Amino acid sequence: MTPSDSNPTKERHRRLWQRQAVIFGGLGLLLALALVLSLAQFSGLLPSPFARDFTVPEEEETGNTTVAVCPPADSVPVALKDLPVDVYNGTSRVGLAGATAKELKDLGLKVGQTGNFDAGYPGTALIRVNQSQIVQGYTISRLFPDSVVTLEERDTESIDVIVGDEYSQMAGADAVGDKPFVAPEGCKTPPEPPEEEAPAEGDG
Repeated sequence: MTPSDSNPTKERHRRLWQRQAVIFGGLGLLLALALVLSLAQFSGLLPSPFARDFTVPEEEETGNTTVAVCPPADSVPVALKDLPVDVYNGTSRVGLAGATAKELKDLGLKVGQTGNFDAGYPGTALIRVNQSQIVQGYTISRLFPDSVVTLEERDTESIDVIVGDEYSQMAGADAVGDKPFVAPEGCKTPPEPPEEEAPAEGDG
């Protein structure tokens, strides 16, 4: 019987080393893949599976949802600083509300909620205000060319900015200017605010 030229101990060590190389190589590949995915999510290239935007329920279409409200006669823009806004994404573009909110913050506006607007919006931007916010809404509208300011009956401090499909870039603060607002064609005149009742005179 011819003795084997190979050393059994060395052969076992070689096989063990091969198995370890396969195992550690696979683990290293998985760690590298996890690192690449983490960096992509951190940089915004991929959405995080744990981050969910606040979602506004889809609203029923009504006749006045896109009818612009007329600005008060001879009204002019106010300062952007600390104007309260909530920003919503009316498109399928991921992260648009957050990016728009950051730009508004950089201009000094006070941003509250950000999220998605399920009904969507085909235009540049839809700006929703209550009766006391019309001038502020028109001031913000100058940052979004061709945007529409609409009036809603609601008791809220924040103005809604819904960014739509035609939005591409926000204008700079110098676009606000100080010129009076021009009423858009076909806009709806807001109702007169209710008169405050005079306090009753005391007897005597």
